[in-house]
Amino acid sequence: NPRKGLHEIQFRASSSDGVYNKNETLIRLKFLEVWYNSNWFKMGVGILLVGGVLAWVIWYNRQKRNQLQKRYKLTEEINQLKLRALNGQMNPHFVFNAMSSIQQMIGAQDNKLAMTYLSKFSRLLRHVINYSADSWVALDEELKFIEHYLQLEQARFDDLFDYSIRVDHNLQDNFIKIPTFFIQPQVENAIKHGLRNSKRKGLITIEISSKGPDITIKIEDNGIGREQSRHINSMSNDFTNKGIELTQKRVNQLKNQGYKASFTIEDLKAKNGDALGTRVVLTFTTEKPIINA
Repeated sequence: NPRKGLHEIQFRASSSDGVYNKNETLIRLKFLEVWYNSNWFKMGVGILLVGGVLAWVIWYNRQKRNQLQKRYKLTEEINQLKLRALNGQMNPHFVFNAMSSIQQMIGAQDNKLAMTYLSKFSRLLRHVINYSADSWVALDEELKFIEHYLQLEQARFDDLFDYSIRVDHNLQDNFIKIPTFFIQPQVENAIKHGLRNSKRKGLITIEISSKGPDITIKIEDNGIGREQSRHINSMSNDFTNKGIELTQKRVNQLKNQGYKASFTIEDLKAKNGDALGTRVVLTFTTEKPIINA
């Protein structure tokens, strides 16, 4: 195993008696480095190994990202189907209540009011048909829907309440979208459970504000409060949490899609403990969820 480079080997003959010849023969040999021990080979193998590892890492990350995208797309499709199913629950709930009111007016032979109510209801029904398949709707369209609904309920309950809708001046209604039928169930609850049995003139206030991409919707009434409403309606077996249940489902669906969303209910009370009404706060973000690789 000689070293690489130039080597000299000297030879001298000897007789059978062990006497060496004085003459020497010199052979020069040049040993080359074994190819697999060369620095170039080692460097090339190192480059191939590093390149192979990097290529595998890139391929693995790309496969992982593709899987995440496919998973997200599938989750998005499932959530869209669930949202449509949820709209399918909300719309019949609203339509049934409205038709029940018209039936009551006709039964009371108040045909003029019934025709007025039916005309307003047809506009609301057009909104339901136009947007029931959509998960999001323009803020101005939803506010028109809510205002028509409030006017309809004012006619139904003979001006039982007034209402006020306030929107931040920095919100451009045409460009802001909110979840479809996000507000109406809570407005319905305010009328049905808060104001209907109240002795004072009712007031519903809807405030919509924004902070960056986050939208906050506050729905407040000056009714009898949830505790008294629960007691009154339990006596008549008329208490239902359908509106709360539907809204909570909608919030959960938004969370499942990766959006920030919350739903809280607050009982408003005076210092002496008397009920002053109920406040519902809905929050969500308009920013689309981001896929993390």
